[in-house]
Amino acid sequence: MSDMDHYDEDLELNEDEQGLDPQAQRQAAYQEAVTELAKGIALGAVPFLGQAIDAYDTVESAIRVYQSKTTSTKEEAQFDLVLAIIGWIPGPGDGVKKSLRLVNRDPERFAPVLFDFLRFVLEECGIRTSPEELLAKIFDADALRTQLDEIIEGVRDSGAFEALPSSLQHGVIDVLVIARDNLSSMLGIVERRLLKWRSKQRNSSATVSDNGQPAVGIKPRGEARDNADGKDTPSHSGPNRIDTQQTRTYPIEGIDNAILSVAGEHIADYYCYEQLGWGSGWEAHDLGGAGQWTGAKPSALVAGKLSRGGSPKDHQKLFKLTDPSFGTGIDAVWCATGCANNDGKPFAIVDAKASISSKNKKPKYMSRPGNTRKPGISRLLEGSGSGHNRVVQMSHEWIYKNIYRAIPPDIARKVLKKLPDGAWPYDRHVFYTPTYSDSLLTHLGATFENGAAELHDEHAAIHYPDGNVKNAVNKAKLRERKTGKYPGAKGLDEEKQ
Repeated sequence: MSDMDHYDEDLELNEDEQGLDPQAQRQAAYQEAVTELAKGIALGAVPFLGQAIDAYDTVESAIRVYQSKTTSTKEEAQFDLVLAIIGWIPGPGDGVKKSLRLVNRDPERFAPVLFDFLRFVLEECGIRTSPEELLAKIFDADALRTQLDEIIEGVRDSGAFEALPSSLQHGVIDVLVIARDNLSSMLGIVERRLLKWRSKQRNSSATVSDNGQPAVGIKPRGEARDNADGKDTPSHSGPNRIDTQQTRTYPIEGIDNAILSVAGEHIADYYCYEQLGWGSGWEAHDLGGAGQWTGAKPSALVAGKLSRGGSPKDHQKLFKLTDPSFGTGIDAVWCATGCANNDGKPFAIVDAKASISSKNKKPKYMSRPGNTRKPGISRLLEGSGSGHNRVVQMSHEWIYKNIYRAIPPDIARKVLKKLPDGAWPYDRHVFYTPTYSDSLLTHLGATFENGAAELHDEHAAIHYPDGNVKNAVNKAKLRERKTGKYPGAKGLDEEKQ
């Protein structure tokens, strides 16, 4: 064990604790862990040493991702890499990193006192907020993404990185760049575990408590929301339904949008299959990688999903609610040959958006009778790439950049070959499940209930077909051009088709 990671050793369950009642066990776990937490926070606060530790930790975690051979070991390594990245955040970053690693190593013992750990971190850092708010800010994908380039440079300049052979240096940087470009997917790995650990908390919203005892406070109460179509929907609970009013009592405001990526992709997959009618013969709902097409499998000529889903990922599979996100950039590619709802084109490029941000409140116009107006989505389409390589999500340039990572190359070439009239052979579709969507809340509730398929068999979303997507892409491109940061970027030119 190195000098830098001796403070991050496992804490084993003391045999004397095994005979204690649950409250006493929580107290003992808390008292033992806070010593290690305090040590980690103190080391992280020392100038130069703190950055050296963060760089070492990040390099070590990136190497584990680079060398992972199986899906399970890679996910575990990616989880650890996210926490290493969190450690760079000034103030509470090291304490949050240490807290989540402790819980991950022994969830049964430490999950019940996770928020007590976080209250301790907050108090040590002099921050007055709740554990939920802390997690929401720490796992803000946009904020982290802006810091990752600086973190990568910090890694490059570190002694730990310089000591590596050149081949491994390239591997570490590749892993970090991929993590930056697929940050939402990476954060989702952590958020899925946080969902389970949250359910064990005695109080998720109260502020600091320094003795491991229940802190005084009240959980935030969710307000009633409407479904994605703008209709008031009462709560219907039964043996095969999640009570969406009950779902709203969960501390969902603290969940980063990253955890919703798979829920959004799952809903979009089944919306395409069930409501748009792209394909037939998918065996059953929510089977993921175990699912099969009972007839001809989807191909460039047979309607159905072409891109990957399941765990481990495989082509032609619809996402299971508990699957890890694919993280290609393109959420899904479908063959829609002979099908409606795609302007007669053979292929469809799909992007799924899901959000529980309190900022995304339901527009008043959506409740008006006969309303057909939809919320704008241009702000949801992000730019990527630097300099003249800048592109906007769901633009034709962005699709060209990402399509070979989403589907087999022989089909990708067909997707990129224009039709005789000069049009692209695909339509673009965005499916948005916002804060006020009952479908999203139901699926989130099913996640809390271990993803039982019968609890989330209705899939609703706001559908934006190709014309809407084109307008949103052009607005996003205009926004990028106005920054003046990307002169000569052809990918930001206005689309004509």
